[in-house]
Amino acid sequence: MKKSILIVDDNDLNREVIVDFLAPQGHELDEAEDGAQAVAMAADKNYDLVLMDIMMPGMDGVEATRQIRNLRGFEELPRIIAVTAKKLDGNAGEWAGAGFNDFIGKPFDEADLARVL
Repeated sequence: MKKSILIVDDNDLNREVIVDFLAPQGHELDEAEDGAQAVAMAADKNYDLVLMDIMMPGMDGVEATRQIRNLRGFEELPRIIAVTAKKLDGNAGEWAGAGFNDFIGKPFDEADLARVL
């Protein structure tokens, strides 16, 4: 099923890898370079899924996720997946509290992306 997906990462190569995997599947893809841009884009469009980097300059992914969660009613909330190179142990609770639905680690593979879709 085609999804509307926002890819948020300050690293061009990381975004490119995700786009290269998802584009052939026919998903509608938008890209943001930082958390503030992601929040602005999510305010203008309802996404099915947001792939959110955690560590970004300026507004990080945790704060951006909190702000996106406050934009819409519960029925319109996207699934937000943390994408991070940070050690995953011990951070999952913090991320769930911020509003993330799941997380995948970097470097990620196609199986990780397929699982969160």
